[in-house]
Amino acid sequence: MVCNEGSDQEHYSHIRQLAQGVKNLDFLSHVPADEMDAIFQKSLILVNTSDDEGFPQVFIQAAMNKVPIVSLNVNPDSFITKYKCGVVCNGDEMFMGKSIQSLLNTSQKYAQLSTNVYSYAIENHDINKNAKELYQLMFMGEK
Repeated sequence: MVCNEGSDQEHYSHIRQLAQGVKNLDFLSHVPADEMDAIFQKSLILVNTSDDEGFPQVFIQAAMNKVPIVSLNVNPDSFITKYKCGVVCNGDEMFMGKSIQSLLNTSQKYAQLSTNVYSYAIENHDINKNAKELYQLMFMGEK
């Protein structure tokens, strides 16, 4: 679990304390950007508990590492549901818990979501493809 320390120290301390009670969970308070791929390569699911975000970079990082997403609320441009990249729980924490368990216990479903999220990332967030498209937009007709 990567949980950056925010402005609400009391909430952060509570989460950290709860995480320490979970045997198969490592709590990391900060991970440098250049080490995130290594974290995702050891991860099974990205769990996002945010109430509201734009399009978090962490979703793309997870997708590029074939890690399905389980999101409590956030589903930017409906991509998680549209491309079947994981599960959106619409604020239902109980459903979130059941969804995580289901993914961990159903290898076929997990494999399909893993394939879907990676395909989405390659199709929509490949840096080489997007740089080429940006170049064409900026310099169309120029050599």
